[in-house]
Amino acid sequence: MNFQGAVQAVFPDKACYKSGLQALLRQHRPLIRPENPRHLAGSVFLDQCLPEGAPKWDYLIGYQPAPEERCVYFVEVHPAKIEEILGKLRALETWLDTQGTPLRRWASREEEYWWIPTGKAYPVDSPQYKKLVRSKIKTGRRVRLQCL
Repeated sequence: MNFQGAVQAVFPDKACYKSGLQALLRQHRPLIRPENPRHLAGSVFLDQCLPEGAPKWDYLIGYQPAPEERCVYFVEVHPAKIEEILGKLRALETWLDTQGTPLRRWASREEEYWWIPTGKAYPVDSPQYKKLVRSKIKTGRRVRLQCL
């Protein structure tokens, strides 16, 4: 199954899959830097595809540099407080465990969670930053897709 098939298995009644970075809002596309744009497997604007009212991340991006290398990135572009980001992560992980399993099966590696703060970012020596790291949330002004 390819990335598009995994997305369609998760969202059978919606046209959520978009090629490349087309699911991202125009102003957010420059924040995502694929090592090789030809390896983009597609994207999903989760705000439009997940149920209303649920805490959710903005984007899901598939990246496949080789047939056996398949990575899933979840990206949140938001001026949020850390507790909001952690709450969204818990909700996303629950969703992946219950409804998003085709995406986890498609990926050959553990998914990555990225928060791109649009306001104040936490310094790397702050307790908030350390809490993000312990929760496996990466943060930065841009996300580099490379499937490491």
